[in-house]
Amino acid sequence: MMAKKDNYCTNWRELEMKSFQLLEGLYLIKESPQSLVEILNNNKYYNLPRWKTLNSWIKLTTLCYFLIDKNEYKAFSLRFSREMIAKIQNNSKPLDYIRRKISQSLKKELGYVPLYLFGIHNEDNGNIHIHGMIKIENNPQAVTAALKIAACGRKYKTMSINKNILRITNLNCTYGWLKYIFKYKQYNEHIYVCRKLIQENQKFYERMKRRLLRIKKNLI
Repeated sequence: MMAKKDNYCTNWRELEMKSFQLLEGLYLIKESPQSLVEILNNNKYYNLPRWKTLNSWIKLTTLCYFLIDKNEYKAFSLRFSREMIAKIQNNSKPLDYIRRKISQSLKKELGYVPLYLFGIHNEDNGNIHIHGMIKIENNPQAVTAALKIAACGRKYKTMSINKNILRITNLNCTYGWLKYIFKYKQYNEHIYVCRKLIQENQKFYERMKRRLLRIKKNLI
């Protein structure tokens, strides 16, 4: 069983390896149960840890694979106007400030707030942008407008960066995307995941854990 780690990621390679080990257990069960036999035979005491002992990185890794299976989410990159960047930098809680601006804009434009998550990137030149994932459903144009308004205000169409404010793409490879957007060390300062997604992720993890235990029972 993997030991609990704190939120500070000191060794990327170590966490990457632990994440891969966990996902092997989760996804080989789903996609190819027979492939899990060798793993279990080599380690008859292989167990998935309890949810509350998982570190932030592994929870995020599990969540991203869960999202690609749902086939309802898109990856997005969002840039901010200079005015918005100044407000973010002057705020004592930049992550929460961005979260509130996005949620308020989504609520106003769509009438509700779709599930989403994001990570903050601080650029060398002092600019700020975010990368994340969001549930698009049947409202791509409304979601696009809401995100642009949150980042640059309602006059975003008149700005020179209009075409570069937002980029939305398919989730073709969540692990690569995860590795790119969540590379910062202080998870609690740089990454936001809405509460509903955290809850769904935990339920998904528990289902996979029970499935693994059933398979182990038949093999050992």
